[in-house]
Amino acid sequence: MNLTDRSTSLPLIRLVILFCMTAMLSAAIVGQNGKEPEGTPSTATEAEIRDRLLLENLVARAQTVAPEFGLDLLIRLASSKNAISPERRIEILESVIQNLRSVKNPLQLRIVPMQGISVDTHANYLSYAHDLRLDRLSLMSRAIDELSKLDNQRARQRLYEVNGSLDLKPIACSDALIYDVSSIYGALTKVAISSFDKNEINEGVRALFLATWIENIESPAQVGPALDLVASFQSIDIERQILSTALARSISKNFADDRTFSFVIERDRFASKAFRLASGTDDPSKAEIRSAFREFLVRNFQAERCAENKISDGSDLPRTVVDANPLFGDKPLKIENIFQTETGGGYTPKFYWTSEGSRRITSELRNVRITKVGTPISESAKAEDEWKVQVRSFIDSIESGNADENETESGVFNQKSVIYRTLIGLIPEGSLRDDAIRSFLRFLHGSRLQTDNFIEWYLHVKWLAAKYPEPFFLISSDVPNPIFQLMNDLRRHSAILTS
Repeated sequence: MNLTDRSTSLPLIRLVILFCMTAMLSAAIVGQNGKEPEGTPSTATEAEIRDRLLLENLVARAQTVAPEFGLDLLIRLASSKNAISPERRIEILESVIQNLRSVKNPLQLRIVPMQGISVDTHANYLSYAHDLRLDRLSLMSRAIDELSKLDNQRARQRLYEVNGSLDLKPIACSDALIYDVSSIYGALTKVAISSFDKNEINEGVRALFLATWIENIESPAQVGPALDLVASFQSIDIERQILSTALARSISKNFADDRTFSFVIERDRFASKAFRLASGTDDPSKAEIRSAFREFLVRNFQAERCAENKISDGSDLPRTVVDANPLFGDKPLKIENIFQTETGGGYTPKFYWTSEGSRRITSELRNVRITKVGTPISESAKAEDEWKVQVRSFIDSIESGNADENETESGVFNQKSVIYRTLIGLIPEGSLRDDAIRSFLRFLHGSRLQTDNFIEWYLHVKWLAAKYPEPFFLISSDVPNPIFQLMNDLRRHSAILTS
């Protein structure tokens, strides 16, 4: 055949390429049991084969990057219904659950706001990073939630293996971050609703499954989600009785964790949740919860308190106590029932922008901003050129600045990232802003925090990609960073992740 005969060669070449893609697809996505997935090459279109190959390529690449990013990506890929068979999606989700140990942060943390403390502290930036939900427990919750849509019995088994034991140690008064475990209780509720049949429910099997998650409560952070959980299963007598008894036993104790207790009783609306379960009729299960909730309040209010939360004799009753007192009939709580004399210290924040180096760089940034804002519109191009020179000089200062001896790696990283973010926001679209973004990307690429604490690093990467998507993806393509490259490819193929 003459290779220049395009009328006959192109269709043949197209068939050869399709055949090769089919072979690759079979090798990549045939299940472990040797069966071909749904939509085999004999029936799949060329576009479907291309999408499946692409997804399998992304699955493979997800296993070569930071586990937080990779496992998050695998969960997103497994939710792509149109391109992967249900069996393959289950395999991917199971692999996520099996590889969660590689994730650094065990569960989500959130900041406890305190009067007089600004947002510019290490604890606050850690809290922002945890809002990404790339911790072990949040990823597990998301994987199980997705798995329950495909095989609710598998999802039920994975939760059974956890058995409600989250290993939550008390938070010290010197800390400002507490646990947030609401995601796993949300997944638990969904699985419990979908995976038990009528006989199992009537025989109390579901109630016993849920009871382990209540009996293993270790922290006040679990009490709010547990109250919600019990409230979701009140219609069956046997379930209401088993779960109410388990809840009463689990919460009527001193958790020795005032940092968490004092925050969640107000923010998680404990009083209204307790009312939902315990008010009304003389049902013994309701009386049991009323008594246990009163004991929970008394024991934890009377326990050693953090300095910021101390209640003295003569103080006003806390709002939660005022709201809960109607539950307790003729035994309302009074201030003498809950005030205490012992305190366990308090939180001393580590503020940013206090070192000599950080004060110098913020002063330079202030000068850049003042020059930009103070330049009259009617000034000549010379003024604008001078400002651009000032900006480029400032970028050089950021790049060459060294940390002071008393600053941590993460402290320097967060402060420089904030400086870059502020500076980029001052610069109009154009080559100068691109240069600032390029400098920021080089800084991010070279930071050790990428491996030391990925979520703290990724917080700023994700912000940059979301705020300035076009320059980010254009400029980052020249930076040899696997996360940047994978983010680029995900953007190019975003449609496949939303199918």
